[in-house]
Amino acid sequence: MAIGAVFIIRNMRTRGAKSKHQTLLTEKKRVLYAAVVIILVLFYIAFVEKLGYLITNFVLVTILSRLLEVRIFWCIVFSSLLTLGVYVLFHKILLVPLPQGLIHW
Repeated sequence: MAIGAVFIIRNMRTRGAKSKHQTLLTEKKRVLYAAVVIILVLFYIAFVEKLGYLITNFVLVTILSRLLEVRIFWCIVFSSLLTLGVYVLFHKILLVPLPQGLIHW
């Protein structure tokens, strides 16, 4: 939801008169981003059992954050906090089994 909110805010900021060339670049960039998201989801599905939830989700969120042009430091901080927060909530509090993969806690 946070990533979606960032997209909406950026879109609202950049509305206005754009040249045809800028619009074409924006469309190509959107198609590229959509392709990257699809590839990342396929990566997640393929490797979540082998690598585990923690590693796979961290990689996924980090790359998605970079697509939003977030600085690398904040990508790592956000990815770590989100991944660990969801892990603690689901695995430790709600007792939902998540794939352990390489890291067993």
